[in-house]
Amino acid sequence: MTEHASTSAPQLINENVDIHRFELTSAFDIAHALRQLMNKHDLVAIYFDHGTQFTLSTILDVDAKGHTFTIDQSGSPEINRKLITSERNICVATPEGIKYQFVCGKLREVKHNQHGALQASLPTSLIKLQRREYFRIKTPIVNPLKCRISDHPAGKQEFALHDISLGGLCLTSPTPRDDFQPMQRFMDCQLELPQFGLLSFTLEIRNHRSERQRNGNNVTYIGCQFHGLSSAQQNLLQRYITQLQKDQINRGN
Repeated sequence: MTEHASTSAPQLINENVDIHRFELTSAFDIAHALRQLMNKHDLVAIYFDHGTQFTLSTILDVDAKGHTFTIDQSGSPEINRKLITSERNICVATPEGIKYQFVCGKLREVKHNQHGALQASLPTSLIKLQRREYFRIKTPIVNPLKCRISDHPAGKQEFALHDISLGGLCLTSPTPRDDFQPMQRFMDCQLELPQFGLLSFTLEIRNHRSERQRNGNNVTYIGCQFHGLSSAQQNLLQRYITQLQKDQINRGN
């Protein structure tokens, strides 16, 4: 097991994605997914201490009948102490472009093949996402994409984008926006994708935060989830994201 600072931690699943579509709740399916990680010796990032730290480990054993799984112990007694006192741990793995994420409860010290290990109960649910579902890409700063919200109570609003994915987008505002609250929906929204066409959809607000930039200015980020995108629009969005990624690679970004 390897320790890391939280600043270099692998990202959790984008909150803009409707994760319930990708949630496994059957104990058989969850055990099978964990065995896939175990058999390929894939690294699993374990967030602990209220998400302020994480460590990398591997799954050593999955016991479907006993409803437990076992992971490699850390070489650091301090990390092990924190892990076994942490009430809630978030585990994330990203093998071959697929993201696994699940929550496990308290870990306990056990022996595995005569070596120290940690064990927990099988999670009650597990999210399994293909890369295309959670991959976010930053949108252009020069000539930014603009999202129009036509049914805002204060009238038509327009926001520059920070990033976009198949699951949603992130709006930016130079001022705090208390008029956007989690779970709030706007039914009449449009986004023009240059050279690709117009998207029309519903947006659901998922989160918002304010950050101070290097120039001293504050920016508010508003994370949103798409609803109502047709298959044709999803294909169009996928083509745009692919093209944007190619453009950024060509520019060396």
